[in-house]
Amino acid sequence: LKTIEKLHQPLVISHRGIHSQPPCPENTIPAFRNALEQGADGIELDLQLTGDDEIIVFHDYQLKRLMDISGRLNQFSLKELQRLKFCSEKSDSRTRIPTLQSVFREFGAALYYNLEIKRSTGSYRLLIDNLLQLISRYQLVERIWVSSFDSRFIREWYGRNTNIPAALLFEWWNFFSKRNCKHPEAAFLHPRVRLLKKIDRLVQLQKPICFWDVNRETDFEVITQPPVFAVITDDVRLARSMIPRQV
Repeated sequence: LKTIEKLHQPLVISHRGIHSQPPCPENTIPAFRNALEQGADGIELDLQLTGDDEIIVFHDYQLKRLMDISGRLNQFSLKELQRLKFCSEKSDSRTRIPTLQSVFREFGAALYYNLEIKRSTGSYRLLIDNLLQLISRYQLVERIWVSSFDSRFIREWYGRNTNIPAALLFEWWNFFSKRNCKHPEAAFLHPRVRLLKKIDRLVQLQKPICFWDVNRETDFEVITQPPVFAVITDDVRLARSMIPRQV
């Protein structure tokens, strides 16, 4: 991601899109459109494989919270999932769980994409194969980085010799996060905003940093300089008021 070397201030990344104003389900095309229209530089979105190995954008492993039906997402085919309606009364009845391809097709290079890979008990090989094909097809190599809490995914991704960086997600500064942050496989670091108090130690690792859950004005005031290259936020308007758009 060569473009981050040219940044003078952090990118504003919308966490699962803006799904409150106007209301719509998280991680959907309308939510991502809201983010773009309200000034986000990019979006953070969650990726999983369906039962028939299509890459779909959805945060939870279970469907209950958002679709009000029982079952794990990976037990359903793409066709079955796209018949389902979101249970929110405020959502458009036509809104469906999007595929990653539909997101790329809709927004292209208008956004940066932080693709969070949800944990899997098996190999990530198939997801990585499909993901790299999509990124290549839509020519988005310079607009994307991937992230995961699972260091196993980070290693598998690194092993593919891709030019797309992988970020390690973590929310505690403990033995495991300290060890994993030092590994060369983790090109970027994604600490939770509570670890701002450890920023001096994080900076010493000499890796680009993207804090997540950044939603308070006092936090934005601290993290507007390198090596912080991006912030993931639920409040794009506040972020944009604190971090003017790149010229």
